[in-house]
Amino acid sequence: MYFLKSLNKILLVFGFILLTHNGTRAQDCTIKGEISNDHRERVESAIVLVYKDNAIIGHAYTDKSGFFQIELKDLQLNDDLLLEINLLGYQSAKHQVIYTGQKEIFQDFILVEKIEKLDEIVLEAWEKIKIKTDTITFRASSYTTGNEQVVEDLLRNLPGVEIIKDGTITVNGRSIDKLLVEGDDLFDEKYKLLSKNLDAKTISEIQILNNFEDNPVLKSFQESEKVALNLKLYEDKKNVVFGNLGLGYGTTNRYEGSSNIGLLSKKIKFFSLSDLNNTKRPGIPQINNYYNKIGASGIENKVEKRSNVLLDIDDLTSSNFSRNEDIFNSSALKSLSFVTKLSERTKLRSHSYYAVDRIEKQNSNDIIFFIPPESVEFSEQRSIDINEVFFGTEFELKHHNANNMYLEYSFAIESNPTEKNGILISNDNEILQEQADKKQNIFNHLNLNKKLTDNKLLSIYSYYGKNRTEQDYLVTPNIFEDVIEAGNPESIINQNSNTPLEYAGIITEIVSKRKKSELAIEVLGSLDRDKIQSSFSIDNGAPIDSLSNDTDYKKIRFGLTGKYVYKFSDSVKVRTTLNISRNHVKLNGESDKLLFINPQIGFIFKKSNVGSFRLNYGYRNNLPLVQYLNENYLLTNYRTFSRGLNDIEPLKNHNISLSYTYNSYKKLLLINSFLRYGFSNIDYANQSSLNTFSSFNNYQILDGGSIFSGNFGITTYLKNLPVSVKLSTEQSLNDNNVILNSIVDNVQNYNAKYRLQGTTYLNIPLNFKFYLQYNYFKGEFSNSIVSNNYFESSLITSAEFLKTLNFQLRNTFYTINRKNFLFTDLVLKFSPKKSRWSYRFSGSNLSNISEFSDVNISEYQTSNSSFKVVPRYLLLNLKYRF
Repeated sequence: MYFLKSLNKILLVFGFILLTHNGTRAQDCTIKGEISNDHRERVESAIVLVYKDNAIIGHAYTDKSGFFQIELKDLQLNDDLLLEINLLGYQSAKHQVIYTGQKEIFQDFILVEKIEKLDEIVLEAWEKIKIKTDTITFRASSYTTGNEQVVEDLLRNLPGVEIIKDGTITVNGRSIDKLLVEGDDLFDEKYKLLSKNLDAKTISEIQILNNFEDNPVLKSFQESEKVALNLKLYEDKKNVVFGNLGLGYGTTNRYEGSSNIGLLSKKIKFFSLSDLNNTKRPGIPQINNYYNKIGASGIENKVEKRSNVLLDIDDLTSSNFSRNEDIFNSSALKSLSFVTKLSERTKLRSHSYYAVDRIEKQNSNDIIFFIPPESVEFSEQRSIDINEVFFGTEFELKHHNANNMYLEYSFAIESNPTEKNGILISNDNEILQEQADKKQNIFNHLNLNKKLTDNKLLSIYSYYGKNRTEQDYLVTPNIFEDVIEAGNPESIINQNSNTPLEYAGIITEIVSKRKKSELAIEVLGSLDRDKIQSSFSIDNGAPIDSLSNDTDYKKIRFGLTGKYVYKFSDSVKVRTTLNISRNHVKLNGESDKLLFINPQIGFIFKKSNVGSFRLNYGYRNNLPLVQYLNENYLLTNYRTFSRGLNDIEPLKNHNISLSYTYNSYKKLLLINSFLRYGFSNIDYANQSSLNTFSSFNNYQILDGGSIFSGNFGITTYLKNLPVSVKLSTEQSLNDNNVILNSIVDNVQNYNAKYRLQGTTYLNIPLNFKFYLQYNYFKGEFSNSIVSNNYFESSLITSAEFLKTLNFQLRNTFYTINRKNFLFTDLVLKFSPKKSRWSYRFSGSNLSNISEFSDVNISEYQTSNSSFKVVPRYLLLNLKYRF
């Protein structure tokens, strides 16, 4: 009997397994979603078709709320389904879905209006440009000379796109928000890793995405003013592993090696980027971009802060160099990034990076402070060796559910240990410096957006960060013997410091929209705790109390903000903001409470055929930074001590700005300009005591200063030449007060740049890129005026022969202090047809300049510097693409 019962149970279990197995062969599924247009209006009567193997297996029409639901029968695992939406007056939309056994599939769509006259414009005169509403597409092959190595080289050829010295990419004066690959973000703000390393040969098209927003809930609710770039790769690079390997060696033991490995498929995008070189390409600046971004609205905030760095003996780089001509390096870089779909509505992005730089720099300085009745002068000869490591990892999870909710969480951790050793000869005194840093950063962000109704949005953003910077600084001998008596002039000065920072905050916002207006209420709470802990000693003796610090600065803020936008017409709107916050401040045990009221108002006029005008005024109360509040002296370089205040005095700033932009690729005309004026009630200014050997700075509260700055740039295409030309200027004027060697006076600093640049697009295998720039500086203090001007220019000649041989000659010319400098670089590249191999021969600094002179002017100081330059070298590089 027991045997029969056991057999019966086994048969029941076996039967259940059979039924379950059979059930997985053919299953039912429901596809649901909502359809709206690009004006965030729900779309009725759109037809939704579901295809399987080119046959329609289901269809439905959207109701008044834009909702659709389709029941599908007898689906098999891994069925390839295609959803297609059609409605008169709109562009057709399609989306591919792989059935994985789920009972329900949620998929929303945003339809784009089909405007026949503006749908697509192809400008044959200016190579190949396509314009579709907010997307401008450039065909990469029309903007190459054949010598482009990485994406950054290709972007420099596009009209309206510029690369700033630090690698930031701008489009008509606006910094991009993202650099995407096939619509996905793999690098977030560290996109320089992609632009400086990805092989330019893989790119088929570059798209400028205006009004960009990657948050689908925000995209369906409000307008965006962001801009992004999207890189589209050649079809043969998709769904396969692709990449390249490069290796180069040259004279004076120069070497470089690189690898790109990528995979772009439906479920995962992956990039592995590596670089090894001693050819002036440091790795750490590509990932160590301090990104402090606080958006204008709570629904798009990203708050990241880093602790204070009290001193840095590395200030030896010339501001003129754009190709690191004065950096002797040995560098390695590795980056691994991927983004994958965990489900139809969930994405995971991860990025890990590692870089190491070993760098040598040398320069000499002659510095003059113009202080009546006699000037203070001293000279420096400096050399520095840097060993720096930077590594970190980050991941980001994004989820968008069917109930119009978007959730995003990101986490990052970084570590940056550094050792710097320097030898300095100041006024014939040899000084040794050692600096050891340990920096650690942790960042957390959680963002939730929920569309409550068609007219209401809830946003919750929270953040938490914890950072610290530890520094150990040694100086020998004791150059402060006249101030700090040690008995032994060869004594070692030692300063240990730690600047921990911990901060957190939460912002909750509700936005309500009407036909012509938008109202938002934001509630904010934040906590910041900033410290400066330092210990100063001689010969490892007891700390000197008057030169040691234990500053504890704590800020708690509760705020309420009202935001109102009224739209007079499609072209004109006004935007107002009123923030009221209660600030609880505690400095070294002393507490205070401050009430801040910060208003802001802005007018916007925007019309496609006229351009965009923006006029803004803002009044803002600010609390001082912790570096203004250390109660005892801190050593900030080998000759300078700095001390802050014991009291907190809020800074009240007024800012007025006017900007105008015009973007018309149809008319081949781009304009970007702004004027900005700001002034404050007070300044945390230096009371400085200078002599030939040392400097003591004490922060004081002085009358406030002002700053005026302006920018104008116009880019156009001269059809008859043909050449794209940009004419631009930058102007700034600073006005504030200082106390210098007991002299209280006003200082002014004026800077101006005038630039003409252009790129030719000739129908012959010969083209040019050029720029001419004039720079002017003037400083005025206590009836003393110092000024300087210099000229620089560049001409890049590119030629192509038989579509296999490319030649590029770059000449950069400077005239500074009546001295002329000409830097010449050469690249010769051979790419045989139907071969995966390419060969590149390059020469750097062919004119073999050994030293470069530079001049820096401030209000009361001039510095004449001479930098040691990397000497001439030749290099042969082989690259294999797969």
